[in-house]
Amino acid sequence: MKKKLKYLNFVTLFCLTTIGVIFFIFLIESPDTLYNVLDDQSGRNERSTPRSFVLPATPAVVEEQERRIKLSLRKNEIEKCMLKLYDSGFDDFDDFDDLSNFKITLSIIKYQLAQKIRVSGEFDSRTKRTLRC
Repeated sequence: MKKKLKYLNFVTLFCLTTIGVIFFIFLIESPDTLYNVLDDQSGRNERSTPRSFVLPATPAVVEEQERRIKLSLRKNEIEKCMLKLYDSGFDDFDDFDDLSNFKITLSIIKYQLAQKIRVSGEFDSRTKRTLRC
């Protein structure tokens, strides 16, 4: 009985060592192979759920993600308007890099209230016209 147990332990140790060596060699030869296998999703429908979305996404999360994408596409225009807003004295925000910062929205609302234009919290056409940006 003891002899069979020793044999079983030896076979188990041998198998685990072999698997470990093969896995280690696989990683050394091509470290990107593992990631390429995980990243290969050629059958993925990009129109249904883009990769930039966090799943599972509620409608509110999807709307916020789409809003941030739209902001990033208009980054130069928005930064120019942010500078004009800052120069106008509505400088409650401290970060020009984060376009979706709520302090920027508050500054826009304060500016719109001061100028007595429709409050949207965004750089809409009327706000841009009054800011001259």
